[in-house]
Amino acid sequence: MIKKFAATCAGALMGAAMLIGGSGAAQADPNKCYPSKPNWVCSGSTGSGQTEAWICRRSCESGSNVVAGVRYTDKGDVVEVFDNGGKAPVAYVKVAGSGTAVFYGEGKHKQNYTEGKKIWVKVCSSSSSNRACTDFSPAGST
Repeated sequence: MIKKFAATCAGALMGAAMLIGGSGAAQADPNKCYPSKPNWVCSGSTGSGQTEAWICRRSCESGSNVVAGVRYTDKGDVVEVFDNGGKAPVAYVKVAGSGTAVFYGEGKHKQNYTEGKKIWVKVCSSSSSNRACTDFSPAGST
């Protein structure tokens, strides 16, 4: 599980570096974290039947480190919340015509969404007032 976190965060950070460097198609925008947190990167993506949002933290000592994430997989209608920061993340899943569901803490959640609807996900590092949150991801499909 931690290896998956590291790979996801490394990809988000590479996308952010590409964005800052001005070449290539970026998948992460370091300004998508709010409130602004120095050395944090937030990203959202969709494709291959998955819609995701991630919060990563970068430091010179530890390299990159995923703090929290949410992934919706259309095969099986599963929402999975990841916690690598120990702060009980909060995930938001918005489905067109169905409203927004909120999930607290790490875990897998089987859903039953209507097929073919647009879906967006977002994650916050915790429920505290000092939390970091992503924007909603680009639209995926249920």
